[in-house]
Amino acid sequence: MLRNYAEFLNLDSETVLLQFAEGLQRRRLEHLAATESARPSVSSTVRAPNRLSVLLRRWMTPDLLVGGFLFLILFSVCHLGNRSRFRYSGFRRSKQHPPQSPNFC
Repeated sequence: MLRNYAEFLNLDSETVLLQFAEGLQRRRLEHLAATESARPSVSSTVRAPNRLSVLLRRWMTPDLLVGGFLFLILFSVCHLGNRSRFRYSGFRRSKQHPPQSPNFC
């Protein structure tokens, strides 16, 4: 894009690109120097990550957590709905015989 703009202005595009690259490199070095001086010193020993935390980070993604939570909610609602349906529908396991129709013969 910079090359197209330099050619539009009838400038030497290679010179413009080199100046731009040097400016980017200088800004990068200044940024690195500023962050190095502001960063507190870190101990040279780095602990290896815990194996369990690596596995959890790999498998417990946000979409899996949300999906699992929604499944638990759906399962709970279905379970509670069926439980209350059988409780109040008169469905009882009793030893009484079901009512029979009258015998007219």
